[in-house]
Amino acid sequence: MPNGPGGIATGQAAFQNETIAIPAADPNTIYNSAIKNQLFVFKNEQWKNYTPENTNALKGLADFTSTAIDPTNEYMYIGTKGSGLVGIDKDGKINLQGPVDGGLQVDRDVNSLCTIASLAFDLGLNLWMTNPNTNAPLVVKKKDGTWKNYSVPFDVSKNQFSKIITDSENRKWITTSNGKGLICFDDRRTIDVTSDDQWRYFLQGTGQGNLPSSNVLSVAEDQTGNIWVGTDRGIGIIQCGNDLFSSSKCDATLPIVQQDNFAGLLLANEIINDIKVDGADRKWIASKNGVWLLSADGRKVVYRFTSSNSKLLDNMVYSIVIQENTGEVFFMTAKGICSFRSTAIRRSEEHTSELQSRQYLV
Repeated sequence: MPNGPGGIATGQAAFQNETIAIPAADPNTIYNSAIKNQLFVFKNEQWKNYTPENTNALKGLADFTSTAIDPTNEYMYIGTKGSGLVGIDKDGKINLQGPVDGGLQVDRDVNSLCTIASLAFDLGLNLWMTNPNTNAPLVVKKKDGTWKNYSVPFDVSKNQFSKIITDSENRKWITTSNGKGLICFDDRRTIDVTSDDQWRYFLQGTGQGNLPSSNVLSVAEDQTGNIWVGTDRGIGIIQCGNDLFSSSKCDATLPIVQQDNFAGLLLANEIINDIKVDGADRKWIASKNGVWLLSADGRKVVYRFTSSNSKLLDNMVYSIVIQENTGEVFFMTAKGICSFRSTAIRRSEEHTSELQSRQYLV
Protein backbone atom coordinates (compact mmCIF):
# COMPACT_ATOMS: atom_id res chain seq x y z
CA MET A 1 0.00 0.00 0.00
CA PRO A 2 1.29 3.52 -0.74
CA ASN A 3 2.06 5.88 2.12
CA GLY A 4 -1.15 7.91 2.03
CA PRO A 5 -4.67 8.31 3.39
CA GLY A 6 -7.10 5.47 2.82
CA GLY A 7 -9.88 7.58 1.33
CA ILE A 8 -11.26 11.02 0.56
CA ALA A 9 -11.24 13.25 3.65
CA THR A 10 -13.41 16.37 3.98
CA GLY A 11 -13.77 16.69 7.77
CA GLN A 12 -12.52 19.13 10.40
CA ALA A 13 -8.91 18.14 11.09
CA ALA A 14 -6.74 18.68 14.17
CA PHE A 15 -3.02 19.25 14.76
CA GLN A 16 -1.21 18.58 18.03
CA ASN A 17 2.29 17.43 18.98
CA GLU A 18 3.40 16.81 15.37
CA THR A 19 0.26 14.73 14.69
CA ILE A 20 -2.43 15.59 12.16
CA ALA A 21 -5.76 13.72 12.38
CA ILE A 22 -8.27 14.09 9.53
CA PRO A 23 -11.81 12.61 9.61
CA ALA A 24 -13.55 11.56 6.43
CA ALA A 25 -16.84 13.49 6.58
CA ASP A 26 -17.80 17.16 6.31
CA PRO A 27 -19.38 18.43 9.57
CA ASN A 28 -21.41 21.07 7.70
CA THR A 29 -23.69 18.41 6.21
CA ILE A 30 -26.28 16.57 8.30
CA TYR A 31 -26.63 13.49 6.09
CA ASN A 32 -24.88 10.34 7.33
CA SER A 33 -23.56 8.13 4.53
CA ALA A 34 -22.48 5.35 6.95
CA ILE A 35 -19.33 4.83 4.86
CA LYS A 36 -17.15 7.72 6.05
CA ASN A 37 -16.36 6.29 9.49
CA GLN A 38 -12.67 6.71 8.77
CA LEU A 39 -9.78 8.65 10.33
CA PHE A 40 -6.46 9.37 8.63
CA VAL A 41 -3.48 10.23 10.86
CA PHE A 42 -0.20 11.75 9.64
CA LYS A 43 2.90 11.70 11.87
CA ASN A 44 6.63 11.43 11.20
CA GLU A 45 5.97 11.41 7.43
CA GLN A 46 3.80 8.30 7.76
CA TRP A 47 0.05 7.84 7.38
CA LYS A 48 -1.95 5.52 9.62
CA ASN A 49 -5.51 4.78 8.57
CA TYR A 50 -8.32 3.81 10.92
CA THR A 51 -11.11 2.25 8.87
CA PRO A 52 -13.75 -0.46 9.43
CA GLU A 53 -11.69 -2.71 7.17
CA ASN A 54 -8.67 -2.69 9.49
CA THR A 55 -10.31 -1.83 12.83
CA ASN A 56 -13.25 -4.01 13.87
CA ALA A 57 -14.40 -1.58 16.58
CA LEU A 58 -15.29 0.98 13.89
CA LYS A 59 -17.68 -1.28 11.99
CA GLY A 60 -21.23 0.05 11.92
CA LEU A 61 -20.35 3.51 13.27
CA ALA A 62 -21.66 6.71 11.72
CA ASP A 63 -19.54 9.10 9.64
CA PHE A 64 -16.63 10.84 11.40
CA THR A 65 -16.92 14.65 11.37
CA SER A 66 -14.32 16.29 13.60
CA THR A 67 -11.27 15.53 15.70
CA ALA A 68 -9.44 16.94 18.72
CA ILE A 69 -6.15 15.69 20.18
CA ASP A 70 -5.36 15.89 23.90
CA PRO A 71 -1.90 17.54 24.09
CA THR A 72 -1.04 15.74 27.34
CA ASN A 73 -1.37 12.15 26.14
CA GLU A 74 -2.06 12.25 22.35
CA TYR A 75 -5.52 10.76 22.92
CA MET A 76 -7.65 11.41 19.83
CA TYR A 77 -11.34 12.24 20.10
CA ILE A 78 -13.66 11.92 17.11
CA GLY A 79 -17.16 13.30 16.66
CA THR A 80 -19.64 11.25 14.64
CA LYS A 81 -22.96 11.76 12.85
CA GLY A 82 -24.91 9.47 15.15
CA SER A 83 -22.58 7.17 17.13
CA GLY A 84 -21.53 9.63 19.83
CA LEU A 85 -17.89 10.22 20.77
CA VAL A 86 -15.10 7.91 19.60
CA GLY A 87 -11.74 7.84 21.40
CA ILE A 88 -8.45 6.36 20.21
CA ASP A 89 -5.48 6.10 22.58
CA LYS A 90 -1.84 6.12 21.48
CA ASP A 91 -1.86 2.31 21.33
CA GLY A 92 -4.84 2.28 18.96
CA LYS A 93 -7.46 1.11 21.47
CA ILE A 94 -10.97 2.30 20.57
CA ASN A 95 -13.44 3.63 23.15
CA LEU A 96 -17.04 4.71 22.56
CA GLN A 97 -19.09 7.26 24.51
CA GLY A 98 -22.82 7.66 23.94
CA PRO A 99 -25.51 9.71 25.72
CA VAL A 100 -24.79 10.56 29.35
CA ASP A 101 -26.82 12.35 32.01
CA GLY A 102 -26.08 16.05 31.86
CA GLY A 103 -23.87 15.57 28.80
CA LEU A 104 -24.41 14.14 25.33
CA GLN A 105 -28.03 13.61 24.30
CA VAL A 106 -29.84 11.70 21.59
CA ASP A 107 -31.31 13.41 18.55
CA ARG A 108 -34.81 14.80 19.19
CA ASP A 109 -36.19 13.32 15.97
CA VAL A 110 -34.24 10.05 15.75
CA ASN A 111 -33.51 8.80 19.26
CA SER A 112 -31.13 6.13 18.02
CA LEU A 113 -28.66 8.83 17.02
CA CYS A 114 -26.20 10.80 19.13
CA THR A 115 -24.47 13.32 16.88
CA ILE A 116 -21.35 15.41 17.49
CA ALA A 117 -20.62 17.91 14.74
CA SER A 118 -17.42 19.43 16.12
CA LEU A 119 -14.85 19.28 18.94
CA ALA A 120 -12.39 21.71 20.53
CA PHE A 121 -10.28 21.85 23.69
CA ASP A 122 -10.26 25.01 25.78
CA LEU A 123 -7.33 26.49 27.71
CA GLY A 124 -8.10 24.28 30.72
CA LEU A 125 -8.13 21.11 28.57
CA ASN A 126 -11.89 20.72 28.85
CA LEU A 127 -13.32 19.17 25.68
CA TRP A 128 -16.20 21.14 24.13
CA MET A 129 -18.52 19.74 21.47
CA THR A 130 -21.65 20.57 19.53
CA ASN A 131 -24.54 18.10 19.91
CA PRO A 132 -27.11 19.32 17.34
CA ASN A 133 -30.89 18.83 17.39
CA THR A 134 -30.97 18.36 21.15
CA ASN A 135 -32.38 20.50 23.95
CA ALA A 136 -28.87 21.41 25.18
CA PRO A 137 -26.65 21.43 22.06
CA LEU A 138 -23.45 22.74 23.66
CA VAL A 139 -21.65 20.07 25.71
CA VAL A 140 -18.39 19.91 27.63
CA LYS A 141 -16.48 16.93 28.95
CA LYS A 142 -14.50 18.48 31.77
CA LYS A 143 -10.87 17.64 32.44
CA ASP A 144 -11.94 15.57 35.47
CA GLY A 145 -14.14 13.37 33.22
CA THR A 146 -17.51 14.77 34.32
CA TRP A 147 -20.01 16.29 31.88
CA LYS A 148 -22.15 19.40 31.54
CA ASN A 149 -24.43 20.66 28.79
CA TYR A 150 -25.99 24.04 28.03
CA SER A 151 -29.26 25.16 26.53
CA VAL A 152 -29.00 28.26 24.36
CA PRO A 153 -30.88 31.55 24.83
CA PHE A 154 -31.45 31.99 21.09
CA ASP A 155 -33.98 30.56 18.67
CA VAL A 156 -31.88 28.42 16.34
CA SER A 157 -33.92 26.01 14.21
CA LYS A 158 -33.46 22.50 15.61
CA ASN A 159 -30.35 23.77 17.42
CA GLN A 160 -28.33 22.77 14.38
CA PHE A 161 -24.95 23.69 15.75
CA SER A 162 -21.94 22.86 13.60
CA LYS A 163 -18.30 23.91 14.06
CA ILE A 164 -16.83 25.08 17.37
CA ILE A 165 -13.52 26.74 18.22
CA THR A 166 -12.16 28.21 21.45
CA ASP A 167 -10.20 31.45 21.42
CA SER A 168 -7.32 32.86 23.45
CA GLU A 169 -9.80 34.30 26.00
CA ASN A 170 -11.39 30.85 26.43
CA ARG A 171 -14.59 31.92 24.67
CA LYS A 172 -16.43 29.46 22.44
CA TRP A 173 -17.47 30.36 18.88
CA ILE A 174 -20.14 28.18 17.31
CA THR A 175 -21.40 28.12 13.72
CA THR A 176 -24.82 26.85 12.68
CA SER A 177 -25.53 24.51 9.79
CA ASN A 178 -28.85 26.07 8.71
CA GLY A 179 -27.92 29.67 8.00
CA LYS A 180 -28.69 30.90 11.50
CA GLY A 181 -25.54 32.85 12.18
CA LEU A 182 -22.69 32.66 14.68
CA ILE A 183 -22.85 32.32 18.48
CA CYS A 184 -20.23 33.38 21.00
CA PHE A 185 -20.35 31.92 24.52
CA ASP A 186 -18.19 32.81 27.52
CA ASP A 187 -18.50 30.69 30.66
CA ARG A 188 -16.05 33.09 32.38
CA ARG A 189 -13.92 30.03 33.25
CA THR A 190 -16.60 28.87 35.69
CA ILE A 191 -18.12 25.94 33.86
CA ASP A 192 -20.41 24.88 36.71
CA VAL A 193 -21.64 28.42 37.49
CA THR A 194 -24.11 29.62 34.85
CA SER A 195 -25.17 32.90 36.47
CA ASP A 196 -22.15 34.74 35.04
CA ASP A 197 -22.37 33.27 31.52
CA GLN A 198 -22.34 35.63 28.54
CA TRP A 199 -23.84 34.99 25.10
CA ARG A 200 -23.80 36.93 21.84
CA TYR A 201 -25.56 36.18 18.57
CA PHE A 202 -24.09 37.47 15.29
CA LEU A 203 -26.24 37.72 12.16
CA GLN A 204 -26.30 39.68 8.92
CA GLY A 205 -27.31 43.33 9.23
CA THR A 206 -26.11 46.45 11.04
CA GLY A 207 -26.67 46.20 14.78
CA GLN A 208 -27.18 42.44 14.56
CA GLY A 209 -23.53 41.56 14.02
CA ASN A 210 -23.06 42.87 10.46
CA LEU A 211 -21.87 39.55 9.04
CA PRO A 212 -21.74 39.44 5.23
CA SER A 213 -24.27 36.58 5.48
CA SER A 214 -26.01 34.65 8.27
CA ASN A 215 -24.91 31.41 6.60
CA VAL A 216 -21.67 30.96 8.57
CA LEU A 217 -19.42 28.08 7.49
CA SER A 218 -16.12 28.73 9.28
CA VAL A 219 -14.49 30.73 12.04
CA ALA A 220 -10.90 31.31 13.18
CA GLU A 221 -8.97 33.54 15.60
CA ASP A 222 -5.84 35.32 14.41
CA GLN A 223 -2.77 36.16 16.45
CA THR A 224 -4.10 39.58 17.46
CA GLY A 225 -7.34 38.15 18.86
CA ASN A 226 -9.56 39.13 15.93
CA ILE A 227 -12.20 36.61 14.86
CA TRP A 228 -12.42 35.85 11.13
CA VAL A 229 -15.85 34.62 10.04
CA GLY A 230 -16.31 32.78 6.74
CA THR A 231 -19.77 32.77 5.14
CA ASP A 232 -21.33 31.92 1.80
CA ARG A 233 -20.77 35.57 0.82
CA GLY A 234 -17.23 36.26 1.91
CA ILE A 235 -15.54 37.19 5.17
CA GLY A 236 -16.27 39.44 8.13
CA ILE A 237 -13.88 40.29 10.97
CA ILE A 238 -14.98 40.72 14.59
CA GLN A 239 -12.57 42.98 16.47
CA CYS A 240 -14.55 44.42 19.36
CA GLY A 241 -12.36 43.93 22.43
CA ASN A 242 -14.32 44.50 25.65
CA ASP A 243 -17.45 45.45 23.68
CA LEU A 244 -17.87 41.96 22.25
CA PHE A 245 -21.09 41.21 24.14
CA SER A 246 -22.65 44.62 23.43
CA SER A 247 -24.88 44.40 20.35
CA SER A 248 -24.99 48.21 20.12
CA LYS A 249 -21.19 48.56 19.97
CA CYS A 250 -19.88 45.41 18.33
CA ASP A 251 -20.47 44.69 14.66
CA ALA A 252 -18.19 42.81 12.28
CA THR A 253 -16.19 44.83 9.78
CA LEU A 254 -16.19 43.91 6.10
CA PRO A 255 -12.60 44.42 4.92
CA ILE A 256 -11.53 45.67 1.52
CA VAL A 257 -8.87 43.61 -0.27
CA GLN A 258 -6.55 44.83 -3.02
CA GLN A 259 -5.92 42.40 -5.89
CA ASP A 260 -4.12 43.57 -9.01
CA ASN A 261 -5.61 47.00 -9.77
CA PHE A 262 -8.96 46.34 -8.17
CA ALA A 263 -10.27 46.68 -4.63
CA GLY A 264 -13.45 45.18 -3.20
CA LEU A 265 -15.03 43.43 -0.24
CA LEU A 266 -12.95 40.47 0.88
CA LEU A 267 -13.92 37.45 -1.28
CA ALA A 268 -17.46 38.87 -1.42
CA ASN A 269 -18.83 36.25 -3.82
CA GLU A 270 -17.03 33.22 -2.41
CA ILE A 271 -18.26 30.38 -0.20
CA ILE A 272 -15.68 30.20 2.60
CA ASN A 273 -15.50 26.60 3.80
CA ASP A 274 -12.57 27.06 6.18
CA ILE A 275 -10.07 29.60 7.51
CA LYS A 276 -6.73 28.80 9.13
CA VAL A 277 -4.01 31.14 10.45
CA ASP A 278 -0.31 30.34 9.97
CA GLY A 279 2.75 31.30 12.01
CA ALA A 280 3.08 34.68 10.27
CA ASP A 281 -0.60 35.50 11.01
CA ARG A 282 -1.52 35.04 7.35
CA LYS A 283 -4.93 33.60 6.54
CA TRP A 284 -5.43 30.46 4.45
CA ILE A 285 -8.90 30.38 2.91
CA ALA A 286 -10.63 27.24 1.59
CA SER A 287 -13.46 27.67 -0.90
CA LYS A 288 -15.22 25.85 -3.71
CA ASN A 289 -13.01 27.82 -6.10
CA GLY A 290 -9.64 26.90 -4.70
CA VAL A 291 -7.41 28.41 -2.00
CA TRP A 292 -6.34 31.94 -1.12
CA LEU A 293 -3.48 32.99 1.12
CA LEU A 294 -4.08 36.49 2.50
CA SER A 295 -1.63 38.81 4.20
CA ALA A 296 -1.90 39.21 7.97
CA ASP A 297 -4.20 42.24 7.65
CA GLY A 298 -6.24 40.59 4.88
CA ARG A 299 -5.61 43.42 2.44
CA LYS A 300 -3.41 41.57 -0.06
CA VAL A 301 -3.61 38.21 -1.82
CA VAL A 302 -0.25 36.46 -1.37
CA TYR A 303 -1.14 33.28 -3.29
CA ARG A 304 -4.15 32.00 -5.18
CA PHE A 305 -4.16 28.25 -5.85
CA THR A 306 -6.51 26.45 -8.24
CA SER A 307 -6.35 23.06 -9.91
CA SER A 308 -5.34 24.76 -13.17
CA ASN A 309 -2.47 26.92 -11.88
CA SER A 310 -1.03 24.57 -9.24
CA LYS A 311 -0.97 20.98 -8.01
CA LEU A 312 -4.17 21.51 -6.00
CA LEU A 313 -6.13 18.30 -6.66
CA ASP A 314 -9.55 19.96 -6.95
CA ASN A 315 -11.02 23.44 -6.62
CA MET A 316 -13.54 22.24 -4.02
CA VAL A 317 -11.54 22.57 -0.80
CA TYR A 318 -13.46 21.58 2.33
CA SER A 319 -10.94 22.22 5.08
CA ILE A 320 -7.35 23.10 5.89
CA VAL A 321 -4.93 22.08 8.62
CA ILE A 322 -1.43 23.46 9.22
CA GLN A 323 1.50 21.43 10.53
CA GLU A 324 2.81 24.25 12.69
CA ASN A 325 6.29 22.77 13.21
CA THR A 326 7.09 22.60 9.51
CA GLY A 327 4.71 25.12 7.95
CA GLU A 328 3.20 22.46 5.68
CA VAL A 329 -0.41 23.28 4.84
CA PHE A 330 -2.78 20.39 4.08
CA PHE A 331 -5.85 20.84 1.87
CA MET A 332 -8.79 18.43 2.02
CA THR A 333 -10.31 18.50 -1.46
CA ALA A 334 -13.08 16.62 -3.26
CA LYS A 335 -10.41 14.44 -4.94
CA GLY A 336 -8.07 13.83 -2.04
CA ILE A 337 -5.50 15.46 0.22
CA CYS A 338 -2.61 17.57 -1.01
CA SER A 339 -0.20 19.87 0.77
CA PHE A 340 1.94 22.95 0.26
CA ARG A 341 5.15 23.73 2.13
CA SER A 342 4.53 27.26 3.32
CA THR A 343 7.10 29.92 4.20
CA ALA A 344 5.90 30.44 7.77
CA ILE A 345 6.02 28.27 10.86
CA ARG A 346 4.98 29.03 14.41
CA ARG A 347 7.57 31.17 16.26
CA SER A 348 9.55 31.82 13.07
CA GLU A 349 8.35 33.76 10.06
CA GLU A 350 10.78 32.40 7.49
CA HIS A 351 11.13 28.65 7.11
CA THR A 352 12.38 28.23 3.55
CA SER A 353 12.38 30.18 0.34
CA GLU A 354 11.73 27.04 -1.68
CA LEU A 355 8.04 26.34 -2.31
CA GLN A 356 7.15 22.66 -2.27
CA SER A 357 3.94 20.75 -2.84
CA ARG A 358 2.89 17.12 -2.72
CA GLN A 359 -0.20 15.06 -3.30
CA TYR A 360 -1.54 12.15 -1.30
CA LEU A 361 -3.49 10.09 -3.80
CA VAL A 362 -6.13 7.59 -2.69
